[in-house]
Amino acid sequence: VGTIDALAIARRRQLESIVNTAILGAYIRVSQITSLNLLLKVIEETVPSAVAQNLAAARDGYEMASIREKEIGKQ
Repeated sequence: VGTIDALAIARRRQLESIVNTAILGAYIRVSQITSLNLLLKVIEETVPSAVAQNLAAARDGYEMASIREKEIGKQ
């Protein structure tokens, strides 16, 4: 289980309430589905505006994700 304050990251990076890249960064860390470097490359190639802010938000999301192991049978 992972948690993140994506809204705080977005606001700090001047993205207002656009939280998607912060959440993607956290998701990459928690799931380990791919590398952070690949995510950053995709953001560079596909995000139409505020590229530097989105790259920073993705990095922040990755680095700030709080990961907690959930015990089976416990809430």
